[in-house]
Amino acid sequence: LTNGATFDVSNISGSALNSVDITVEDSSLTVSNVSYHGITNSVLTVDNGTVEVDGCGYYGLNLYEGSSIADNSTVTVSDSGTTNGCSVKLNGSLTVSDSVFTAETIMNPAYINADEDSTVVVKANQIKVEFIETEESKTAEGYKIYDINLIGVDNTTINRLTSADLTFENNSVLAADSTKKI
Repeated sequence: LTNGATFDVSNISGSALNSVDITVEDSSLTVSNVSYHGITNSVLTVDNGTVEVDGCGYYGLNLYEGSSIADNSTVTVSDSGTTNGCSVKLNGSLTVSDSVFTAETIMNPAYINADEDSTVVVKANQIKVEFIETEESKTAEGYKIYDINLIGVDNTTINRLTSADLTFENNSVLAADSTKKI
């Protein structure tokens, strides 16, 4: 899609866009109300464009290595993954530069390479965090220090998280409100 084009795909009983590389340049793509995957098994390239994916039963985005979101682009995935519990799956690197990428949940978030001019918002990631409060965890100033257990996380993800910024919402799941370091 180029030169101000608008393309809407909606009310699909299977996957909307499957096994096709997609470029959205100076244009917009909307995928909505899809019973299976929105954009799947694809390389997605967005350059000064907008992609909105909403209401997919499985992955809203299932992207391959080499996907990118650049130059004042916005990609939003919402209300997707209700059947499998995850709205975005990354199978390789996703580069985000000078853009905004928002999703509810992301499988393999460590594949995201975002520059300082970009915003990546994950509203609630699949990695759940359990906070364990003990009597020893309370400090003299009244602040609490928690032991953190990552639940349902494989070793590869744990290794990638050791230097990552994590964000927490309501002390329960990864989210986009306040940032903590591990």
